[in-house]
Amino acid sequence: MKAKEELLSFDSKISFIFAHSALREGWDNPNVFTICLLKEPRYESANQMNTRRQELGRGLRICVNQQGERVMGDDVNILTVVCPEDFSSYVDALQKEYASTGDIVPPQPTNARRAEAIRNDRIFISSGFTDFWKNISRETNYEIILNSPELIARSINAFNDKKVVIPEPKIILTKGDFVITTYAFELKEASPFGAAISLTITDTRQRHNQYFRKDYPVGFDFGRHCNDVNLKGFKITQIAIDDAAPIVYFGNGKELKKGEHLIFDNEKMLASEKDVRKEEKQVYPVFNLVDRASRATNLTRPTLAKIFESISAEKKSRIFYNPEGFASVFISIIKDVLADLVAENIIYHVQDTIEEANFTLMQQFFPPSKEFPQKELIQGSDHSLYDQVQVDSDVEMRFVNKRLKPDDKEGNVVCYFKFPSDFKIHIPKVILNYNPDWGIVRLDKVGNKTLHLVRETKGNINADKLRFPNERRKIICAQKHFRALGVSYRQITDQENEWWLDGTIKG
Repeated sequence: MKAKEELLSFDSKISFIFAHSALREGWDNPNVFTICLLKEPRYESANQMNTRRQELGRGLRICVNQQGERVMGDDVNILTVVCPEDFSSYVDALQKEYASTGDIVPPQPTNARRAEAIRNDRIFISSGFTDFWKNISRETNYEIILNSPELIARSINAFNDKKVVIPEPKIILTKGDFVITTYAFELKEASPFGAAISLTITDTRQRHNQYFRKDYPVGFDFGRHCNDVNLKGFKITQIAIDDAAPIVYFGNGKELKKGEHLIFDNEKMLASEKDVRKEEKQVYPVFNLVDRASRATNLTRPTLAKIFESISAEKKSRIFYNPEGFASVFISIIKDVLADLVAENIIYHVQDTIEEANFTLMQQFFPPSKEFPQKELIQGSDHSLYDQVQVDSDVEMRFVNKRLKPDDKEGNVVCYFKFPSDFKIHIPKVILNYNPDWGIVRLDKVGNKTLHLVRETKGNINADKLRFPNERRKIICAQKHFRALGVSYRQITDQENEWWLDGTIKG
């Protein structure tokens, strides 16, 4: 890779470069035409979706010829992605995201600048909060006693279930037509009569539109004028007149300064077509399934061999026609059964007693001020730990506005806060760590005893109906962790009137 000039030459005999980690490390090559995904993808979280989008973005650059010039033809700028069938779930999610946002990235809040939440030091140093912190910050460890025969039996039953299907080997060819549009603003001058702004819109289909006026006034909306949803938010809200450095402010928080271009791109998929070709049925060589499953699950080979031996003959035979598909289903089912058993059998033990609050650790988790995107903050109340409260969803926003704030106004709440994202409960790796939602100290029904509460806000009260199985497992583990600490823990919705009461703890 060091001899780049030689590699780029047509005289080089090297036709292919296989790069393991280049897509993630900022390697910017406009001439990427094929991406082969060798690792089984997962698309459960937003972070995983963004990572995949960044990787694919490496192949969506406009290519360059030997003279360093951009080649705009659609017949050349084609990205081929070689991938497992599961990749379609990512494509579907991405398409829905594009559709739900009008084929553009999500609109920015009115004020794109980050807002600051200020800590309420009266609450921070109060005995109500410090006592709660002493309690919930204690270390715990866990033990798990697994019954191997039960693990084997449940894995066999799960695999033999009629709903479990070993996928047929097939090749899926998907063609997509992407158009990349570039928007470039330039401020020429600014005066009391308005701003002289040039807007150039170009795309990979040879579109080229130029807009220019010497007197764009405050209130002018480029999105409405150009009838372009990608310009939503580009409404002039202020013109700062300065002979040396005039500035135009837009409603989406963007700033246009004289002498500096404001440029952004938008990617839009216009059409896609899928061609599914079923492979002719044939027998493939089989790798060491037990060895691969052992590495993936950390279970012993004898245990995995017993599971495989007891699978129905019909399903077992499928391994010869699609070894990779069979292995994927086999390992996935065992991991799910193992994770369920871990959640059901985990036992937490408190490591230390309640002592003085670790003030340094408290400062790390709850600094005097925190910055958040403005759209994530809502106004707090008298006993919120910060003057503004971070919320991640409409459910959380309604819980604060309809439950916590009215309860605080009636004098029932001692303090409450949103757990910072780096506050984790230690849970086995097969389930992953867990970050709870809300920490609350509240008076009991008669206003005498203070209750230490941790609440998880979800759109559904039934943990079995949550989007991902791991959410249910995390909640089961969290129930046991906080029960060991003597803290009331519940999964609730924003519709729960008596949210402070103890719920039934399963397991």
